[in-house]
Formats: sequence, C-alpha cells, structure tokens
Amino acid sequence: KKDHAPKLWFCLIGDNGECWETYGLIQFFTSFDADDIFFYMTELNPTITSDEELLSAIDNNPTAIFMLIAFSTSPPTYHKTEELRYCYAEDYLDQSTIEKSIKYLPESIERKDIQNIIQLSEKPNSGFPHFAKIYFDIKNEKVFRIACTKTGFESLNAILHKIKLNLEDEPLGNVSFTMFVTAGKITKKKILIDPYEHLFESPQESTDDQSLVEANLFIKEIMPYINAGKTPDIKQIADKVGIDIETANSIYTAISKYKPE
Repeated sequence: KKDHAPKLWFCLIGDNGECWETYGLIQFFTSFDADDIFFYMTELNPTITSDEELLSAIDNNPTAIFMLIAFSTSPPTYHKTEELRYCYAEDYLDQSTIEKSIKYLPESIERKDIQNIIQLSEKPNSGFPHFAKIYFDIKNEKVFRIACTKTGFESLNAILHKIKLNLEDEPLGNVSFTMFVTAGKITKKKILIDPYEHLFESPQESTDDQSLVEANLFIKEIMPYINAGKTPDIKQIADKVGIDIETANSIYTAISKYKPE
C-alpha cells in the first residue's frame, strides 16, 4: 500500500466455519476503481444493473477479475493534475422539451446538426483534454453527455442549466482510459462509448484518439525504466498496451533522449 498507492484491492475469502479468511492471491489495482470494475463486468455481462448483481457476478466468476492482473499496475492517465476518464450519461426527454430547450442556446455554445442529431459544445472545454459534448437525439428523444474529464462533464451540466434542463449531475458511467483499453483487449471487441461521435468526426480522427490513448499508456509503462537508467522490454510492453513495435521503438527512441545521466 505504501509503495503503490492502490485504488482497489481484490481477494478471495472463504468461510472456515468460525470466520471469513482470505486465501490465494491478494491483488491490488493502481488504475482501476469500483466504477472501472462495474464498466468492465457489464461489458462481459450487460444484464448487470446494480452493485448487488455486480458482486454476485464476480463471486460466481472471479476469473474475470484475475484477467485484469496483467494490467493491474498500469498507471492512471493524467493531464497535469486531472485524471482522464470517460464520464457519460444518457437521459430521455420528449421531443417537445428538447426543441423548447434548444431555443435558449447562448451564443457561446457551438451547435452542429447531422441526421436529426444536435451536438452542443462550448470552449474551452470542447477541446483537449476535456472533449465535452452534449448530443440531442431528436428522433429517439435522448440526451447524451460525454466528456474525458470530470471538469468537462461538469461544464456540460452548466450548459444544461443554461437551457433550462435539470438532469442528474452525476455521470451514469465513469471509466478510466486504462480500463477502456484493457476491457477492449480482454473482450476482443471494439467498445463504443460515444454512439454519435462517428457522425461528427472522420474515421481518421477516431483512430487517432485511440492511438493517442495507447501511446500514452506505453509512455507511462517505459518511464520507470528510463528514470531508473534501465532498458525496458519494448516488445513486451508494446504487446501489453496494444501498439505496433515500430511505433513503440519510435516513441522509446524519442523519450530515451531525455534519459537521466
């Protein structure tokens, strides 16, 4: 605990007839918290909707958590002092309410319309690192909020208040970049968090975003070696975070120029 400052612990416990005791592996996670585990387990089993169902699923299949061990010490992804996390929420509003609220849009809010979907954003939180956006799905009567930081998500709540909409302030989903990449690797599928992003961004931009996350994870993995004056196993770390060896070698060459003497 002193050396690694873990966010979460995972262990097995059994009833010996007099008390509960741990057995086998006691594992800590430095990047994953309870929200990350909920996200991961619901990707494996979408029927999970409550903490009770989550704990039951883990109890019945602890192997699913063991699969996270390979990524258990991956560091969180930060921009300055703020952790980068996908914070998102989906709400349902009738079409008339949505259309009425849109009339209150201040000039500072940028609006884009594509296929009955309205995207709202406001600088400076629409850009890096927050990427905060609100989508109004007129046809399906949905409001979807998503940001890559807590600050960004809070800015979306402020936009809603400006247009006379009072929805739940807390995000429905809150997942770290590390877990997002990890869950995709374990489930071997492309996980979609933002269902509207593809309408407003080119495929190349989406690919670049994912590549940026993986490159950041790679840098986080190799920095302890560089700082300690050691040479990391580039291929092993590249395979772990999911980037190709050419990109990994290029990043390592660039970063190692700043290797301490």
